[in-house]
Amino acid sequence: MEQIQIYNETSSEERNYLVQQLTKFNHTKVKGPFREEDSVLYFSKCMKKDTEVVGGILANMYWGVLYIDILWVDEKYRKKGYASALLSDIERMAKEKGCTISHLSTYDFQAKGFYEKLGYNIFGILEDCPLEGHSHYYMSKKIL
Repeated sequence: MEQIQIYNETSSEERNYLVQQLTKFNHTKVKGPFREEDSVLYFSKCMKKDTEVVGGILANMYWGVLYIDILWVDEKYRKKGYASALLSDIERMAKEKGCTISHLSTYDFQAKGFYEKLGYNIFGILEDCPLEGHSHYYMSKKIL
C-alpha cells in the first residue's frame, strides 16, 4: 500500500494547484463561457481612516458565481452606507467579469436583514448553528 501523508498546511502554489485541478475536471463536465485561466478570481477592498482599517470585503468568483466571504465594518461606521458601497462595488466588479449570481452566509446575530434589503434571498438555513438557538443563513442574489 502506498504511503500517503496529509499535511496541515499548504503553500500558495499547492492551493493554486488544487484549484487548477478541480477547474480542469469541472471544464470536462460543464461547457460554459469561462476560460480555465479565468475560472477563479479574487476580490478584496479595504476601508481605512488614516492608517486604521475600519472595514472591508473579501470575495471570490468561481465560474461566474460570486461568493462573499467576509464583509465587515467597524461599529462606529455602520449604518452610513459603507457596507452597501463595498458590496455593491464588488458585485459590479464581478458582473464586469461575467458573474450572474452572488451568494453568502450570515448568522441570525449578524446581518440577515441588511442583505435582504439589498436583494439577497435565503436558500438554506442551518439551525442550531453555531450554537443551539441560533441559525446560519445561506443567501443568494441574481446579479443583473
